[in-house]
Amino acid sequence: MKTLISSAILFIISISLRLVSAQDSLPIDSTDQQAKLPYEITVNPFFKKGDIRNLIIQVEEDFIRRFNELNADDDYDVICNKQTATMSHIARRTCEPNFLISERAENASEAAFDLSRVRNEADLYQIYVMTPRALRKKVSREYATLQSKLEEFIRSDEELKTISIKLNELNSRLKDFGKE
Repeated sequence: MKTLISSAILFIISISLRLVSAQDSLPIDSTDQQAKLPYEITVNPFFKKGDIRNLIIQVEEDFIRRFNELNADDDYDVICNKQTATMSHIARRTCEPNFLISERAENASEAAFDLSRVRNEADLYQIYVMTPRALRKKVSREYATLQSKLEEFIRSDEELKTISIKLNELNSRLKDFGKE
């Protein structure tokens, strides 16, 4: 459930990255760039796939941190956590906007309250816990707003634009790993 939601966030980020790569980027002074960002892409014959994945996570964290700084509405801030799915022992990193986290919590709270009022079996069938698909459908307008905020900030903020370009390069490198 949470993997699908975090996949939706990563999908939104990847769409934004494609928009950035399609735009002409302004030249940036390389010394200024190295001072701002704590990572750089280097060609190393011993570079491992796991190293690229770890670097992608670090760059994604910088992307989300910068987006959250620029974003004035806390409902659209993105939060990343490690979560373990039901029936699993493997924790996965998930990134979700606050509006989705709040909506899921509100639905769970309502279901728990309804459970406390069950008097017979018929009442039990009236309790509704939203599926991940229903939850995403309910907040689809908020996702569209989040997408437009991402696109606007990437166009207007040079640091976020630079991070987006680097993230796009890393994802391309991971995709083409072993083909080089």
